[in-house]
Amino acid sequence: METILLYVLKASGLMVAFYFAYILLLRNETFFTSNRWFLITGLLTSLLLPIYFITKVVFIEKPKINFQNLNDVTTATIETINENSVKETFDWTQLIWIGYLFVVLFLLMKMFLSFISLYKMISKGQVIDSKSYKLIYVNENSAPFSFFNTIVINPKLYSEEEFESIICHEKIHCQEKHSIDVLVTKLICIFFWFNPFIWIYNKALLQNLEFIADQKATQLLENKNKYQKTLLKVVATQNCISITNHFNKSLIKKRIVMLNTNPSQKINSWKYFSMLPLLVAFVFFFQVKVQAQVKGENKIQAKEVKKVDKTKSNPNDTENTLNLVIDKISSDIDLKGDSAALKERFNINLKVNYIKRNAKGEIIELKLSYNDNKGKKGKTEQIRTIPIRPIFMKVYRKENGENEIGFYDNHEMKTLPKNDEKEKKITFIENLKDDAVIYVDDQFLMRKEDVQELDVNSLVSMKVLKDAKSLEKYNVIGKNEVVVIETNWTTKKPKTEDAKINYVIFTNDNGDELTYSFELNYFKVPQFPSVKITENSPILILNGVQQSNPLKTIDNIDFKKIKSVRVSNSKDEVAIGTPIEKIVITTN
Repeated sequence: METILLYVLKASGLMVAFYFAYILLLRNETFFTSNRWFLITGLLTSLLLPIYFITKVVFIEKPKINFQNLNDVTTATIETINENSVKETFDWTQLIWIGYLFVVLFLLMKMFLSFISLYKMISKGQVIDSKSYKLIYVNENSAPFSFFNTIVINPKLYSEEEFESIICHEKIHCQEKHSIDVLVTKLICIFFWFNPFIWIYNKALLQNLEFIADQKATQLLENKNKYQKTLLKVVATQNCISITNHFNKSLIKKRIVMLNTNPSQKINSWKYFSMLPLLVAFVFFFQVKVQAQVKGENKIQAKEVKKVDKTKSNPNDTENTLNLVIDKISSDIDLKGDSAALKERFNINLKVNYIKRNAKGEIIELKLSYNDNKGKKGKTEQIRTIPIRPIFMKVYRKENGENEIGFYDNHEMKTLPKNDEKEKKITFIENLKDDAVIYVDDQFLMRKEDVQELDVNSLVSMKVLKDAKSLEKYNVIGKNEVVVIETNWTTKKPKTEDAKINYVIFTNDNGDELTYSFELNYFKVPQFPSVKITENSPILILNGVQQSNPLKTIDNIDFKKIKSVRVSNSKDEVAIGTPIEKIVITTN
């Protein structure tokens, strides 16, 4: 539903843009044939461009997930579904769709009745064949019109000269195939009936068809003034069929004005390219899809992923159980592999209804749903401005063949009671500004993304201070607020009111801000847990030489001379989120 709504909004927006471009730049130009193609191209572009997407592939690192800590990091904000079947509630979107389809069917019925009326009128008339068109005389007091190669007119209502002018005009409609334009725009109006601009867009396009016929008819006729008088006479005729080209379809005053307008200069043709910058901007801002792919994966691996049995990595699983983890760095290949595994093993359809990534390729918005084709359905979603928290899915097939399925917010696959206090803390952190100045325990200056990795249960209090005394105390420059967070870390020393903030902050060669507390001997690297420096750990290598006493080395190092800092885990791997076991420092 959301995808369709987004398409409709994009298509409608483009129609509005093309309409205003025509009204502001082209309506008063005499390039009527070019205007016709501009308007038709505008409609087709509005319908097709929102379907076209440019894929931007972003390569991301695949960090290892510590399942022992995920339960503390994640919160119960994801919609959880227990082992019972999901109870369906009334979907208001269905009512909207019913209303939309009802109007569409009503308008299609009107169009169908117009075809019937046209057929009856033509079948009763006197047919006079011609080489390029079919002329039909009728007795009804209706406006002259044409439909493809058929011209319908009541010859008794007009003089011979007026008759000649009308036939000349309608022959242009037949030759130019204007009936195709009429039918196409009519159908688009029916399916976009809720967009008021499509109706005036349709009116502008049909009016331009009359300008074309008027312009070319006057070039073939000897007397332009008598042609204009014929327009005035025919305008009083009332009965019309909506799917045909009417002789008096557009405003008669405007048609006469355009007949007497001097031809436009060719230099004004630049106006037809006025929409190109807007279309390029539209594609750039709305039609670029960010596709995440883990470094090292390729198309061949993508096919192999579908065959991987993910339960083998968990010894607690049986052949009747499948556990899935979807997190912020799940690539499109991962999602397809999860869906394929569920379909192959359990005949369960897992569908990604909507996904949005940030510039880093991390998922920030995700909507998932499943259907086991046995009556059980479920869905979950996370709509965030920052990366999503892990979503866990468990499928278990009972002995009777029924499935237990659920989305969960913890690796234990349990529906936990909602913790309002924890919810408030998570909400507080998520609502922080990206460039917020954040102090933890008056010792650590952290970024928002670093605070998000902290154990929520360890956060005691969180405050936003805006008074001048606090801003001065924390040396906040260029900001109007400071965020102060207190934790229950056991290593924290008692804090007095005037405790000195004893730390150093320096920038790594990749732009990350690193923090070291001389008071607590804690070293913090963004996206990694803090590590306590002792006399024996972690392994510290300074300019290629392993240090026997890491704490002594750090206390005596000149941080201004540090060129780069690299950290790794016990396996000598750089895996974001894992404990730091080795620090490699290079100085100038």
